[in-house]
Amino acid sequence: MSMRKIAMQKELTANSPQQMLFTEELPTKKTLYPPDSTRQEIEHKFENLIHEELKLGSVVSYVGNKNVPLLRIYRYKEAFAFDFVMDFLRRFEANSGDYVFDPFSGLGTTMYTSMICGIPSIGVDKWLFGNLR
Repeated sequence: MSMRKIAMQKELTANSPQQMLFTEELPTKKTLYPPDSTRQEIEHKFENLIHEELKLGSVVSYVGNKNVPLLRIYRYKEAFAFDFVMDFLRRFEANSGDYVFDPFSGLGTTMYTSMICGIPSIGVDKWLFGNLR
């Protein structure tokens, strides 16, 4: 882990004691994959487009739904948090003229959040396909 990433992680987790448990300085590895691997080639090709947002780690989990009345009924651990979806709707400046498509809708957090924002949405999940027989 680079020193820049360690500093960034410390900055993002400084106010959260439970996350500080996971912040540690690991010995720097030169690479996880062989230098001539396809993975390294792809990462190098797109390095200007790829970036990590460590703060998303604390909002992506369903735990964020414990204060949302409809979404707190069922604790579906693979579900996104309401605030996480809301953040992405804002980032992409989604509005009522757009459609949000969730190909793995699960609990329906994305569709619920879109509905609250007045944005049409469509969601599909395995359950639907499994019950069409």
